[in-house]
Amino acid sequence: MTSRRTSFPTDRIAQEIITGSEDIVFVSGSLVEGFGNENSDLDLFLVRAEGEATPDPRLVLATVGVEGAYVDYEVYNQANMAAVAAAINSVDVSNFRAVWETSLDRLDLYYRTAVAEPAYNPEALRSLQTAFDRETAARLLHAWAGLRSVIKLQESQQSLDAGQAQQAVVTAQAAAAYACDSYLAWVGEAYPNLKWRYEKIARQFGADSTLYRRMWALKSPGTRRVTAYLADVAAFCDEMGMGAYGGWSTDQLLLSQARDVRLFSIGQRRILVQNKTMAFELGAQATAAWRALRRPLTRPSLIERMTRSWRVATEEAEREVDNLLRVWKRYRLVRET
Repeated sequence: MTSRRTSFPTDRIAQEIITGSEDIVFVSGSLVEGFGNENSDLDLFLVRAEGEATPDPRLVLATVGVEGAYVDYEVYNQANMAAVAAAINSVDVSNFRAVWETSLDRLDLYYRTAVAEPAYNPEALRSLQTAFDRETAARLLHAWAGLRSVIKLQESQQSLDAGQAQQAVVTAQAAAAYACDSYLAWVGEAYPNLKWRYEKIARQFGADSTLYRRMWALKSPGTRRVTAYLADVAAFCDEMGMGAYGGWSTDQLLLSQARDVRLFSIGQRRILVQNKTMAFELGAQATAAWRALRRPLTRPSLIERMTRSWRVATEEAEREVDNLLRVWKRYRLVRET
């Protein structure tokens, strides 16, 4: 047999990769979703019956050769798939912090499993899918993207207030995109792979729809002044229903050091190194702020600490902390949870 949306011999591939009769092989992703074409990758998943549960699914990429072609596939075990289902199903969408902390990768795997098509052991796949619900994924993606839209819109205005017009535009673009993603999930387009945003709009409303044209118009300021562009983005976000998440703000996020960043001392110099690829030199004030983030802090708490540490007025500490955070966020030196 072949997948009904591809010409790949998925039954032959499945026979090459299974380790036992209780394993599950399924196809999902853009081809199953209806967005792929003849050049799209086949998203193939092997769920092994055996294997101990771990806190997060352990993704293994493997390659199999069938009929002269090579296909990558992802490997999980059933215990971890059950853990993914339990984690997503337990999220209360009214608990904004729980929604914010949800992994998009985990939500994507949840959704792909919910809509998967069998390549081997269809009965076992149907049994597995009873714990995965497409509507649950849609509700969670609606809230997940909505919260990020609200945060990006706030950060955009903060950047503009600080005279960072280019950064204000970049974050406003993200705010509009997330607002659209949230709205699309609300109307049933729940595929968490956000790169298909325009394909989702076209499928749901048409490529000549008002929403499609408005999203294109918001991709950049064009001839608009930055302030006018931000106002248009804010109006769009409001129309997309982002007011439902107005109670969420940047001041509620917990800031901490990103896991792939380390601080090194070279004589009197302090250097942040990110993933062995980028380096940032810190002054004395920035070093104190960075060290304060060894434990998660909200922005107001960090400002309060730096007011004391730097021995400056609150207004000056706020200005300097915000300048640091804009740079650290841009380069993903800090985590927000």
